[in-house]
Amino acid sequence: MTATVPVGAQPWGIVFSPSGGTAYVALAGDNAVAVLTTATLTVADLIDVGPGLQPWGLALSADASLLFVANSASESLGTVDLSTQTLLFDSDTDIDGWNIAADSSGCIALVTNFAQNTVTVMDVSEPIALPDSPALLAQVGRQYDHQIGVSPAGAKTSFEIVSGRLPAGLSLDAASGRITGIPTEPGDFAFGIGATSCDKTARSDFTLSVDPGSPAIDTSRPKLAETGSTSSDPLLTAAGLVAVGSVLAVLARTRGVTRTSRAPGGGGAGRSRRRECDDR
Repeated sequence: MTATVPVGAQPWGIVFSPSGGTAYVALAGDNAVAVLTTATLTVADLIDVGPGLQPWGLALSADASLLFVANSASESLGTVDLSTQTLLFDSDTDIDGWNIAADSSGCIALVTNFAQNTVTVMDVSEPIALPDSPALLAQVGRQYDHQIGVSPAGAKTSFEIVSGRLPAGLSLDAASGRITGIPTEPGDFAFGIGATSCDKTARSDFTLSVDPGSPAIDTSRPKLAETGSTSSDPLLTAAGLVAVGSVLAVLARTRGVTRTSRAPGGGGAGRSRRRECDDR
């Protein structure tokens, strides 16, 4: 034996938190539940479950936020919100409350009835709700991420689109309720989302407006228009050709290139002159 810890009158059922740091002990003689800190082996708090109830069996919900208490004297099942340590409800059922176990889904709990030789199946799930959502905004080509809220937050919930549709590029994760992706089409999209937790359901309608965003800017260099002819002369290819009267003048932009042109009319006819082209 390592230690003996006094916890209260007539301790009966016991259950550990998922981390093992806390143990909850049903005290039938005190109509309470002792909160035992395992690291220090001390009672940190007492949770009152009501006069004359004589709690015997204990079980935690799947997310460890609720404590189910089977009360033998009142033949009832109580549920304690551990965040506030208050009794949420006390169901009127014909149970002896010797022992209790909750399933991993958080939907049901089983309570043994010693005198009746039976097991009672209890619905321990809570109603869920999807809060009203403001208009949602997104933009084409940009990452989008939105979490659909559900209450109570600890409820195991599945989600689905029950009406309308999401814009192309977005999808709803059925397990988490997150809408993610990169929208590829603009417009206003109306859709309904349904949520299911155990046998409880809820629905909410949403509108998502997808902005087309700014048009893309072409930063590439402009291309020259095709003329329909090509030249094998690299100088002529890079030069401009201008007709002046009956003479074809070559305007070259390459510094230091010499071109010969025919002078129009008069005494210069038949003679050629050389001119240096200056690229300025």
